[in-house]
Amino acid sequence: MGETHVWVVGDCFARFTGNENVMTTSEVSRWVRSHAEPDVRGVVLHPALGVDRTMWRELARTVSRAGLEQVVLPEGAPAEPVGRHTVLKQQQDNVLIGEPHVSGNEVAGALLVPNDTEMLRDHTADQQHIPGMLLIEAVTQLITWAVGETVPPIADGTPRYAVMHHLRTEFHRFVFPLPAVLRARLTRDGEATDERVPLTARVDIEQAERVTTVCEIELNAFDPNAVFTVEAGQAAKTVRHTTPLEGVAA
Repeated sequence: MGETHVWVVGDCFARFTGNENVMTTSEVSRWVRSHAEPDVRGVVLHPALGVDRTMWRELARTVSRAGLEQVVLPEGAPAEPVGRHTVLKQQQDNVLIGEPHVSGNEVAGALLVPNDTEMLRDHTADQQHIPGMLLIEAVTQLITWAVGETVPPIADGTPRYAVMHHLRTEFHRFVFPLPAVLRARLTRDGEATDERVPLTARVDIEQAERVTTVCEIELNAFDPNAVFTVEAGQAAKTVRHTTPLEGVAA
């Protein structure tokens, strides 16, 4: 008989294991530890979303300790996430893109969903699919990374700062906790100055060879000092022109 191929998802996606040949990392570990007789068919494990490289290595060690490495085969590895600073995140667990690369005018990267990201913990809907808000955040992170990699920095070498001012999103299909790819194309959209480079972008999220999500974006790649000055000025004006509501403590 042939091999059985199993997708391994993080425990945060336990609801998705109602589908055939899908197990969580905890379920696989329990199954391996209790498996007295090797399955002659063989089982090939593939990493899906919610599984990082540390978890995948630990799963491989569990298989090895059980003496099943000849019949239970962890294959491949989860994508390596980018550093949190490159996508302006405070916590590494909130990084949602892995191994991005530039090819011509296209930027592509893997969708990552850490098992313990707060963006899943705080989502109240059933988690068989990836929440739309998380997909939009992944798109934003890819564009942020792409601006830092593809748009020339300001004169002193400081990377430019991506600021979106228009976002249109179409959700065509649910995205499930299986491998998915983001593909972005950035286009210059007007005359560049030292202060800003105007851009448009389209980002497609693809899964199972189908486009699930399309985002159309207008943005500027700013000199960080310039945009922070604008932000500070607008903040001061907003404070001056906002009247406290009656009965609400200032």
